[in-house]
Amino acid sequence: MLHNHNKSGQKPKLDSKRIVDVALKIARSDGLENLSMRRVATHLETGPMSLYNHVKNREDLIAKMVDAVALQIDAPEPRTLPPRAEATAIAMAGFKVVSKENWIVHHLLTGGRGSLLVVPLVERIMFALEKSGIKHDRVAEAFETILHLVYAAALARVRPQKDLKKPVIESTVIASFVTARKMSGDDESLEQVILFVIGAYAASDAAAP
Repeated sequence: MLHNHNKSGQKPKLDSKRIVDVALKIARSDGLENLSMRRVATHLETGPMSLYNHVKNREDLIAKMVDAVALQIDAPEPRTLPPRAEATAIAMAGFKVVSKENWIVHHLLTGGRGSLLVVPLVERIMFALEKSGIKHDRVAEAFETILHLVYAAALARVRPQKDLKKPVIESTVIASFVTARKMSGDDESLEQVILFVIGAYAASDAAAP
């Protein structure tokens, strides 16, 4: 059980942040499937009903956890890098966060809701992709490919693929990552693979009639 007493020996006041922090620790260590309101309450040395003064239900708690993870993304300031470098830097900032969370990629790949807090970052990536020379009608496709690369690299880092559900293993996420690695060289880092993908899309569109 987590220790929930301050230096004076008293339990800190229960609030949404404490609940989310404990829920994140449980999800990181045991997976989201083992997260329950009762288990969070046990770690906080309180009753499950007391949690509902701060979160509506388990789904609301997970949404707050996803937001907490999104807030950790440390993206570069807008327009401080060339377009390709900016798109890549934002994607890598997201990777650095989600690769430390052994639950959120699985949550998103199995239909879980994302965070609206990342919408401005998504818009910046897509704008940068278009500025990189990718045609407007292919920007969404290029963004999805980059997202798949980030997801696949995070999955490979946080949990062996044998633990993944079959639909995830067979998804285009893994396929996109494998294909891009083969095209750009097996020794390339994720950052270099993303830069390669952006360049490949831009070159293809430039050559198109």
